[in-house]
Amino acid sequence: MKQRPRSIDELRMIFGITCPVPSATLLHLLAQADRFDALFYTIQAAGLLFRGINIFLMGMNMCEGFILSGQFKNKGDTTIS
Repeated sequence: MKQRPRSIDELRMIFGITCPVPSATLLHLLAQADRFDALFYTIQAAGLLFRGINIFLMGMNMCEGFILSGQFKNKGDTTIS
């Protein structure tokens, strides 16, 4: 089985931890100041994009876990069990 590139793990960490916390804090501060302008909606859209990427990466992780546990077969696996 192929080893996952290290860059995907680093990408998952970046999207999973470092992006949502500062954006949520900034959105909270903007909402407290009643500033619902273009900056607020841009940060909101970026947050939705990051959450979508995070869900996709978690789905990839689940598929790899199923393959490792033997519940799914790898696409290139032609062995009969």
